Amino acid sequence: MQPGGNAPTSQRDPEKTAPMEGVTFQKSLAAFIVLMTLTFWGIGCQESAPSGPPPRLFSEEQTQAFAKWVLNEASLNMTKTCPRPVLRGEALPGKAAPKIIEVMEGTPETQSCFRLLREKESQIKKALPYNESKELQDIITACDPVISALQEAVRYEDGCSPYLPGVREEASISPFMRLSEVISWIVRDLWAKGDRKKALDLLLDSMRFGQDLSRGGAPDVHLWSAIIGDLHHFLPALEFMLNQPDPIGEDLLLQLDREMSLLIRTEPHPFSWLRAELVGFSLSVIPPKLVPPEWTYSGRLKLGKKKDLGPQDTRTDEMSWAFHLLADQKATAEFEKACPESQLRLQCYDNIIALQKRIQDEKLGTVGIVFNFLFSKDAKAKMGRTMILMFRSLQLIGYDSFVQREGLLLFRLKALQVHAIYRRIAEVSGTCPGPDDFKKEPLHGAMIDPFSGKPIVLKQMGDHKLALTPPTQMLSGQEKTESVVVCPLP
Repeated sequence: MQPGGNAPTSQRDPEKTAPMEGVTFQKSLAAFIVLMTLTFWGIGCQESAPSGPPPRLFSEEQTQAFAKWVLNEASLNMTKTCPRPVLRGEALPGKAAPKIIEVMEGTPETQSCFRLLREKESQIKKALPYNESKELQDIITACDPVISALQEAVRYEDGCSPYLPGVREEASISPFMRLSEVISWIVRDLWAKGDRKKALDLLLDSMRFGQDLSRGGAPDVHLWSAIIGDLHHFLPALEFMLNQPDPIGEDLLLQLDREMSLLIRTEPHPFSWLRAELVGFSLSVIPPKLVPPEWTYSGRLKLGKKKDLGPQDTRTDEMSWAFHLLADQKATAEFEKACPESQLRLQCYDNIIALQKRIQDEKLGTVGIVFNFLFSKDAKAKMGRTMILMFRSLQLIGYDSFVQREGLLLFRLKALQVHAIYRRIAEVSGTCPGPDDFKKEPLHGAMIDPFSGKPIVLKQMGDHKLALTPPTQMLSGQEKTESVVVCPLP
């Protein structure tokens, strides 16, 4: 169990974790097939040539080169900086990482918050959004230092995640997911009581914190927690507040427009976390004997699954590590071409789908691998190529849905920015904008979906209600794919 009293996976909301767990299961199944094939092949080779050392798929020099590549990636992460504009006020000097760790993992002083979040999870869900029960008030009091740390974290000039591969072991996302629900309740309660500036600041800071969790290239589990926090808690709360009839005020609406624009512009690009997933996976399998003695690291880093590699280790282990490292190196280069940081997310999504299809077309199936092993005269070369393709195919599982879901998040952020502009025009002019007003500035220029670069679709739902929908097909089911705009005027 991680610091902070993280609950086991079984206690999470199944609707929120099901897509991620589905991807994990597919990868685990594919990894099992690959490792069983490696084991089978290793045993077969040893039986066919018992009198001498088994043949190597990779030379010592090649394996060292693979290890050097991934260790260099980890070394770069240790000195990486991630400057990004703060949402408001002057930036604090230094790194956000220590405060991010405090929020994600807790401190001795904040253990009561994590404990209550874990123990009272079902009560929190039932109480949202309005319930001033003593239990919830106790949670808010206990978690106030954690929320203060969250709002301080986003004020630092360097927003790099502390969980970059090679810097620090990944933290559980469960506490932040539970905290997101509580923050959503607090924000709605503050708004209802008229403390709207405080509510808006907390909501926007929470979304920025989610971005910083994966900024610089942290594995996709941190991106996942941010997407859940935004799509399931923060953005619905913001839509609810914007659709209330009481005046909000021009200053707050201008702040919302400005800070939502910053959040959209500084959302970490998919390539950074796709690359991190590959590098992090490589670091988890690299054997310690391949780590140069002069290489050092900070924080907690898992280097391989075995602490000591002696003569008893089999050639199958070595093949497995070498395959992982080489496949990750190749896949990283492929992702860099398919999804450069200058590219629209939709193009990244299309390129990843195309890459998946190309590798699937190249790859032999499991039956083909066994056939290759049994009947090929050049089993070593063909097996090596086939296994690399299998690993690359394994690595790509689920990444397209991650990019698509992050695209939905970007669309929802943009739609709510448009909603803020609409609301400001309504309050200042005394008239709610109609469909024709969306063909004029400032609404017309704001109606561009940042995921696809295409115009957002406007639908009339009645005399006083509009809907903003994405211009491209998004995921359906548990995530809401439209943003409803209600005229606040009678």
